[in-house]
Formats: sequence, C-alpha cells, structure tokens
Amino acid sequence: MTLRRRLGAVCAFATVPFLAGCGSFAPITQPAGGFTSDAQIASRTRSWVLPEAKSEDLLYVSDYYSVLMFSYPKGELVGTLKNFYSAAGECVDSEGNVFVSNWRPRGVYEYAHGGTKRLAFFRTTKVGPLSCAISPTTGDLAICGSSNAVEIYKAGQQNDVMFKDERMQYGTLARYDNNGDLFFLGMRVGRGQKQQLSELKAGSSHFTSIRADSKVYVEGGLQ
Repeated sequence: MTLRRRLGAVCAFATVPFLAGCGSFAPITQPAGGFTSDAQIASRTRSWVLPEAKSEDLLYVSDYYSVLMFSYPKGELVGTLKNFYSAAGECVDSEGNVFVSNWRPRGVYEYAHGGTKRLAFFRTTKVGPLSCAISPTTGDLAICGSSNAVEIYKAGQQNDVMFKDERMQYGTLARYDNNGDLFFLGMRVGRGQKQQLSELKAGSSHFTSIRADSKVYVEGGLQ
C-alpha cells in the first residue's frame, strides 16, 4: 500500500527496502546550537544519502527541484535527490525502487531504494509527466499528464505503448488497483469544467468512463 500526500506542489511516497509502505513524518528539527553538518552542506549542492538509509523505511517527498528522503517513522532527513525540474509525481514498485516524474527533460527517473544513482530514464513523447503508477500484477509503468494519453512501459522494455482516452482532454492522475486495472483522472472534452474518470481494464486497449455519484476534482488525489 502506498500513500500519496499533496500539499500545494509537494507530494510524498513512503517506501520500505523491498515493499511499498505508507505513513507520515514528523517535522524536521535543527541540531542544537545551530550546527551545520556535512550532510546538510552537501544537500545544497548535490544528491546525497546517509549509508544507513538503504536498510531503513523511507518517506520520499518531492519538492519541485529536488526529492527529500526521510527516515520513517522518525522523520529525520537522510538524503536528497537533486537536479529535477518540476518533480510532481512519484510511484514505487514491489522491490522498493522509486520513480520520479520530471518535466524537462520529459519523463520518469528510476532510483533504487535509498540510492542516488539514476538507474533508468523513461522518456515520454505525448504526455507532460505529472503522475506515474506501477502495476502490482505486471510491473508496468504508466505515465500521464497534460494530454488525453497514458504512456505505458511494459516491465523490462524500453519502448512505450500509448493508450488514448477520447473523452479526456487533459489528464492529471493515473493509478492501478490490485487487479492491474488502470484508473485515469482529468478534464473532459467539451464545454465547462467537467471532470473525466476512466478505467483501462487489465489486458484491454480501450478506456471506459466511470460515472461518479459526486463531483470529482482533478486537483485531488487518486488511490
């Protein structure tokens, strides 16, 4: 289970070394006497992580140009990933690898749990990456944002497959359920600010619309 929190432009994901988790974190406190540690200095210039973080449960918080790593549940800053441009979305696979969306260049970066080295880059061609999701049944990576399409990278492959929702004008969020069905949220084609919620069944190539009993805001979360 994963938990995604959105506070303005900030989003968070909790991970454990080999399994996704959920939780929250405590406020960061400054060292007594205002002492600046080597880790704090490094965090201003380059990516860094404490050695013990790789064996700890971690909470990842994206903050536009960087991604902060906190120990869980203590909430201590243990690392920072640098050099992003609009890091809006995060997702995690069953092995604890973390995926972070990036606007320029457009795509999603992959990191090992507690790691600072980028393992892979999944480039997008039609979508402006705002959200990503990992299928729990296949390990497929879905990326969406700023268009009516979802680009899906099959597990272990470097070429993506695109699925378009003709009823969608502007998609913002994508999430898988436990069965591998993909849910897609955004703005509907046509006049007015109407929301579109769609589902792509596992193994299908066509989206179907879901009629919600209440108004769904595209700025909200999807889980």
